Amino acid sequence: MNGYQIIRLKVICIVFTQIYCFDNVIKPSCQPDEEICEFHWTVAYFQTMTVIPQNGKGSRAPVENVNGTLYVRTNCGSLENVREVTDDDYFVSGDGRLKFMFAINDQVPGPSIVVYEGQQIVVHVHNRLLMEGVSIHWHGLLQKGSPFMDGVARVTQCPINPGETFTYRFKALPYGTFWYHSHLGAQRSDGIAGALIILKRPQLPGIRQCKQNGFYFECNRYIHTSNGELCAGIKKTYDGSVIGQKGIQTPLINAKGRFHEPATNVNAHYLPLETFVITSRHKHLFRMIGIQSISTYRISIDNHKMKVLAVDGTDIEPEETDFVIIHSGERFDVEVLSNASVGNYWIRLEDLASQDIAGNPIAMVVGYGILRYDGAPKEDPVSSGKVCTERKPCRVVNCIFGTFPADDYTSCIPVSKLKSKEHELETNPVPVMSSANDMQEFFLSFHYSLPEDNPSMVVSTINNFRMILPTSPPMLHEADFVPETACPKEITTFASQCNHILKLKLGNVIQFVLVNVETKGFGRPHPIHIHGHRFHVMKIGFPKYDPITGNMTEMNQDIICESKNCDRARWADSSWANGNVPGMNTKNPAIKDTLILPWGAYAVVRILADNPGYWYMHCHIELHNIDGMALILQEGERSDMPKPADDMHFCGDSNNNQTIKPQIMVSAVKTLLGDATEKGLSTESKVSVPSVVGTIVGSVVITLSLVFNVISMIILLRRKLYTYHSYIPKVKLEQYQNEETIKLLK
Repeated sequence: MNGYQIIRLKVICIVFTQIYCFDNVIKPSCQPDEEICEFHWTVAYFQTMTVIPQNGKGSRAPVENVNGTLYVRTNCGSLENVREVTDDDYFVSGDGRLKFMFAINDQVPGPSIVVYEGQQIVVHVHNRLLMEGVSIHWHGLLQKGSPFMDGVARVTQCPINPGETFTYRFKALPYGTFWYHSHLGAQRSDGIAGALIILKRPQLPGIRQCKQNGFYFECNRYIHTSNGELCAGIKKTYDGSVIGQKGIQTPLINAKGRFHEPATNVNAHYLPLETFVITSRHKHLFRMIGIQSISTYRISIDNHKMKVLAVDGTDIEPEETDFVIIHSGERFDVEVLSNASVGNYWIRLEDLASQDIAGNPIAMVVGYGILRYDGAPKEDPVSSGKVCTERKPCRVVNCIFGTFPADDYTSCIPVSKLKSKEHELETNPVPVMSSANDMQEFFLSFHYSLPEDNPSMVVSTINNFRMILPTSPPMLHEADFVPETACPKEITTFASQCNHILKLKLGNVIQFVLVNVETKGFGRPHPIHIHGHRFHVMKIGFPKYDPITGNMTEMNQDIICESKNCDRARWADSSWANGNVPGMNTKNPAIKDTLILPWGAYAVVRILADNPGYWYMHCHIELHNIDGMALILQEGERSDMPKPADDMHFCGDSNNNQTIKPQIMVSAVKTLLGDATEKGLSTESKVSVPSVVGTIVGSVVITLSLVFNVISMIILLRRKLYTYHSYIPKVKLEQYQNEETIKLLK
């Protein structure tokens, strides 16, 4: 059957996902009374505009446009052997151009996970790629007690190497709109991403099932090369900040869009668009997810207003708006009342790029979807977009700058003005310190720096530190992780490449002051994501703008930079220290896990350090993260954190989950030596056979691994893919004080 086959095993739900056309209607993967919801995924290569057989087997046929009609080639030997595309053909169109991608179970977007609050999610991920590692991050989930499942390769786990299978197990908490994506290289925007929806239990009083289901609305952008190979001109938005790339992208909804044809100045009308079918006079919930790698989109629906109900999975006081701006990693639950005439209406995604690099006005790139009333004809809309006037001004939620140009007649509602619902604050109250000793304040400057080896270029940094991921995941260490390359304490002229780690004292109130005062006159808004936490947005301090043009005229002056690159910052008014920043919302601030940090601005966010583990914090623009705009939060001491299970997937494993930790290996060797002593064997006889066999096997494995890695890296460099592959972790003998242990390891 189409969709899912569900096998009931008492309280376990196993979902085997077949090839299917993406369904934008949210449907639970498991029943509410089932305790475990289990999924089986295979990650493999994928091509758009290619028909895939329904059973996943057999030949795959390319889809081609012939004079505005889509055809499937039935024989690769001749262009004449074609047939028209039918509704039964499953293929991902993208924007109509062929592209090499990655996919889970041959699906882009990836298979949706829809479970109930408190259920255990079990996902078996098999990597069928030839040379790329994979890891899956569950964006927005706190992973309390399960930091090993956070899915950050080389931080919380090892990459899932080709041919390997890794199993993720974690609780579905809390409820809300979330998503998952690969956390290696540029795989997220190249296909490995999908929705993760956690529904409230239906037996709870006052919960209406129809209210929380609704539609998936996954925003992405489509470029015609790998996102890791991206190199293009830039565009700017109203305040003068960089906002996107020039002429190479198409906004998509649920992997569907239409490439703009320059020759005819129209979009490719023959391609399918994502269509949401609704009934009249009802309230419909749209769960909007920003899975794009770099772009910012302003979303609107012709002839309809939207009411924002939740941000990043947390409920807020409803905010009516004409537009919603969404950046990478963010989610917005919006309610749409179907009170217009029966018909078809455009859903618009505008990229907000209003200027070229020289500041000259340009037309924005627009992507489309269709809102179709039940009973309306299956045809493209002819509706017009919202016109904002002095008499009827528009509202936009989640501004990436402080003000629009005066003649746009549009008012901004930043996230810092949104208010959380009371029940959200009961479960996640605003962190308040009882004394200065209970608080840590960190100024983090997200900016571009100059590398010493090539000062003509810029690199992405936090506090002038360009993050180098550890070769061995800190979360898998038995003792506190010691940085392999420590960050310098003194101010440096050039960017320092290092393991950037901040230590948080368990139980403290942590106040991050996120700073984006790019001193070089070239900056952009950054979406900042913190793993393992939902933070309270206490304040956003915007810069000054020209009220007529909207251009930024002066960086915010509340922050003083003590160096050229602002890698050391402080409050201009020293009385603001220790949490005494005026203008903060300490009563009911919005709660998020990803926040747009505007150019020239700063944001104050707070968390309570109550989730022991190593948590990643980074800019969610994919290329910035790859380039080093990231750090690791060490929350508590290693002794406060959960310990990895003995069957945890450790690095260097060629047999999938069979590698033994060094400490366990030492213990096993000691046991073998003890058994040999009891049997009266000599030291030489005890050591010779195991050591010889171990040496031979170990040498062969290491040699094959090194050869495989060298070949893989050569191929990766030639293809310019920014992914990591297997590696052999370094064993630091200094960690083991016992002489006998050191000898055994040697």
